[in-house]
Amino acid sequence: MKIVLNPIIFLMFFLVSLAGHANELKAKWSNGGKLSGNFRHCIAINEPAEPKSTTWHDNFLCFNRPNHGFKYSYDGRIAGMKCISMDIKGGVWKDNYLCSSGNKNFNFFQRKLPKGYHCIRIIEPSDPNPRAKGTKGNSNHFCLKK
Repeated sequence: MKIVLNPIIFLMFFLVSLAGHANELKAKWSNGGKLSGNFRHCIAINEPAEPKSTTWHDNFLCFNRPNHGFKYSYDGRIAGMKCISMDIKGGVWKDNYLCSSGNKNFNFFQRKLPKGYHCIRIIEPSDPNPRAKGTKGNSNHFCLKK
């Protein structure tokens, strides 16, 4: 028995599979200002009480979609939203949260990264704190479930 592929049907399945991946929410980290291009939808991740020398003032979590639904708070949880602690390094960061109104498939991890998540490192190289800098086995990660 000979199998013949219809090129039009093959092309339709290929385009549908691409559309599913294009719609997937993805994130990137920037410790040097907002990103442009596909990841231009950014929210500032900062702590106003942080010394200017650590340059957290220009750090952004950027997404590939404008309707990502995330908000950041350096002053406690946001009512009515799912929030995760963004305790980057303790101290003034203990009341910092990343919140979402719709997306429930995200988390913040500091050591062992779980399977089934796409994770990005949250670092600030100018910060002397090893956890914020991402050195000595210390790292902060924002993760979206695959």
